[in-house]
Amino acid sequence: HESERFYFRNPKLHWPDYLYKIFVRSPFQTQALKLQYLGKNYKGRPYWEKIIRYKPDLLMIVHFNAISPLLVKKIRETLSIPVAWWVMADNAAVSRFDPFYGDLHTYCSHLFAADESWISSIKLLGSAKIVYLPFAADLSLYYPMSLEKKYDIGLVANFSSQSPTIIHKGLILQKLCREGFKVRAVARGLKRFFNLFPELEKLDLVDEFYQPPQVNEMYNQTKITLAVNNPQAKSDPAVRVVEVAASGNFQLAEYRENTEKLMGDSVVQFRTLDELIAQVKFYLANDGERARLA
Repeated sequence: HESERFYFRNPKLHWPDYLYKIFVRSPFQTQALKLQYLGKNYKGRPYWEKIIRYKPDLLMIVHFNAISPLLVKKIRETLSIPVAWWVMADNAAVSRFDPFYGDLHTYCSHLFAADESWISSIKLLGSAKIVYLPFAADLSLYYPMSLEKKYDIGLVANFSSQSPTIIHKGLILQKLCREGFKVRAVARGLKRFFNLFPELEKLDLVDEFYQPPQVNEMYNQTKITLAVNNPQAKSDPAVRVVEVAASGNFQLAEYRENTEKLMGDSVVQFRTLDELIAQVKFYLANDGERARLA
């Protein structure tokens, strides 16, 4: 199939988003929703123009932020083409902040769910055909490299905004720091949370955002890569887990029931912080077992 990927980075298109972020934190939340609605329609215009010119047989939405539910409805009714959306966040959680997220389920013809546990709630919202589509790794970006293992424990994460996910990762890192482990953390924005987790000042911190080639190199230089899931994902591993596996390196991953179904027993999982600490001690002391699983 001939395909084309398109998105727009015109900063002028994002002014409604800035106003929304101000209003949603104020007493004028109703106005914030109106701004968000106007903003999605405003940002969706270039997409509509592109779709009219390209005349696709299928529209696949991977990131929904600039596509309004009414635009999806217009595309389906005017052009009579299927609109598929790969759902990568739990609707029940995200709709608290973005009520239009749930509306997209209603208007799309096909939905792909990255986490199997979300399917039951998605079914309530419309008649779209739903397929389970877990994450995978791009093997041109993540692959084994013969590099020296310079770091005992490594984590790559983004701490750019406060959320339940940030607190979740912070508590796990805090436990490792309290136990005295040396942890290399590539975590942009983490310094902002030192007041909540003062122990994290002990980290070997890189306050940057790494591109995939740098991330792959980091994995290949680390004895144990820590893979922490988003709390929204209830049954499936994060994309980070499959990327570490593709890099050919050992990892300790937060437990998800579908991890073993998708990846066999090569990924060691932890269910509690005490179990994580015991596993770290064991696998740092057993190079051969780490290499076998990697």
